Amino acid sequence: MEEKIKLLKKKLIKELIKLEDGIHIKLDYDPIIIENLLFENKSGIYKMFASDIPREVLTKIDFINVDFKDFNASEFDFTGLYNVHLNPQTIFGRYLNDSILRGVTFTDSLDYCKLDGANFAGSKNAKVNPNTLVSSSSFNGRYIDIHWTKFMDVTFTVAFNYKTSLFEVDFTGSKNAKINANKLFYNGLTGCILKDATIIGDIRSRILETDFTGAKGERLGFITKIRINPQKTNCNFINTKFNGVVFSGSFDKCIIDNTDFTGSENALIDLRKIDEDSNYKNCNFSNATVINLDGRVMNVSIDGRISSTIEEELDRILNLETQSSVIKKEEVESARKKLIGENRIKFKQKLDELLNLLKSSEILGIDPKHLYASVPIEEDKFLTYIDGHYEINRDIDITLLRFFNLSLINFTNVNVRGIDFRKSGARINPQIVYNKDISYCSFDNSNIKYYDDFEGCNIEGTIFETDFQIQGAKNII
Repeated sequence: MEEKIKLLKKKLIKELIKLEDGIHIKLDYDPIIIENLLFENKSGIYKMFASDIPREVLTKIDFINVDFKDFNASEFDFTGLYNVHLNPQTIFGRYLNDSILRGVTFTDSLDYCKLDGANFAGSKNAKVNPNTLVSSSSFNGRYIDIHWTKFMDVTFTVAFNYKTSLFEVDFTGSKNAKINANKLFYNGLTGCILKDATIIGDIRSRILETDFTGAKGERLGFITKIRINPQKTNCNFINTKFNGVVFSGSFDKCIIDNTDFTGSENALIDLRKIDEDSNYKNCNFSNATVINLDGRVMNVSIDGRISSTIEEELDRILNLETQSSVIKKEEVESARKKLIGENRIKFKQKLDELLNLLKSSEILGIDPKHLYASVPIEEDKFLTYIDGHYEINRDIDITLLRFFNLSLINFTNVNVRGIDFRKSGARINPQIVYNKDISYCSFDNSNIKYYDDFEGCNIEGTIFETDFQIQGAKNII
C-alpha cells in the first residue's frame, strides 16, 4: 500500500502543479487514501502536511473532503488554501497559537483553544467564549491571559467576565467583544487596539500603549463613552491614544509620553504635577487643557502641540536645526491630491464639452478643425505604465487625439505604434519612443519637425503628411 500511495502522490503532484492559479480540484478518494496522501504522522501524536508536497500543490486542492482531525495547526499559515473546514475541537491540542487562519471556515466553537498570536482575519464562523480560553490556578483562580491575537472576523458569544489580562490584542473587525473593566488585572490593557470592543464599567487597571479609537463604553446596560479616572489606573500612559475617552480625574503623578488626547474629553493636565519621567513635548494635547509650569493655561496648536507664548510656537515651527521645511509633507500631499481630483473633473467637463461641439459641428456640416489640440491633458491621465513601458490610456478614444493638446507630453519609452498624431501638437522624437518603433503612425509637420535622426527606427507603413522629415533625415531604416 505504501508504494502505491507514493505512486499516486507523485502523479497527483505532477498533474496539480500544471493547473492554472484559481483552479481547485476535489480529492474524491477514500478518506484513508486522502489521509495517507496529504499528511504525515509525527510520533503518533499529531499530523502535518507531508513534507514532499509543495505548497503550490496545496493551493490547487479543494479541501472540502479533507479531515483535519489531529492536525497541528500551531504556527501554520492557511492563506491560499481553498475550502478548508476546521473543527478546532478536534485539531491537535486545540492549538491555534501563531496561526494565520485566512480562508478557514470553522465548524465548531473555539472554546478551550489556545489562541495566542492567532490571526483570524479572513476566516469564517469563528465563535469564541473568552472565559474558556485559559484556566489556571495562578493568580488565585481562573483567569484569561491572551497575547498578540488579532480577532478580526471573530464573534464573541459572551463578555470577558473572568480575570482578564490582554497583551497586544487587536479587536478590530470583531463582533460583540465586551470586556468587563472590573476584571482587568496584571497586563490589563497593554499594547491593545480596542476598535469595535466595548468596555463595561470604569477601567481601574494597567493601561499602556493602547489605542481606544473606535471602542465604546457600557454602564448599567447603556452604551456610552469609556470613562477613566487616571488615579485609579497604573498612571502610565506611554504611547496611548485616548480617542473617545472621558476623564474623571487628574493626571497627577502620571507618566505621559507620546500620549494622544485627540477626541477625548475633560483631560486636564497640570505639568507641575505629572511624573518627572514624562516627556510631554511629544504628546498630542488636542481636546486637552494643559497647565504650564508657571500656572498658566497653555496654547494648544491645531496639531495638538503646546506653547505658552507665540514666541515659543514660532520656535517650534521653525526648528531650524532639525526641520528643512515649515510646510508639512502630508498637507502638500493632500493639496496635490485635491488638485489632481479637480483637474480630472475639469478634464471630464472639457471632454464632454468637446464631444457636444463635435456633435453640433457634424449636424451643421462644419469642419471642426478649430477644435484641434484644444483639450489639455496631463501625462498621468494620458499614459499608463505596463510591463516596463508606457501605453496610451485605454480609456482614451485614440480617434479623438487630434482634439487633445499633446505638446507637453514626454514620449520617452511610450509605445506609439499605429497612432495618428496629426493635428495634436505632439512632438515625437523617434529615438526615445518604445523600441524606436514609429511604424504605421501618421505625422504632420509639427509632430516631428524638431527631429531628423531616424537611425535604427522602424518606419514601416508610417505616413508623413509632408516630406520635411524624409528630406532632413540622416538615416531611415
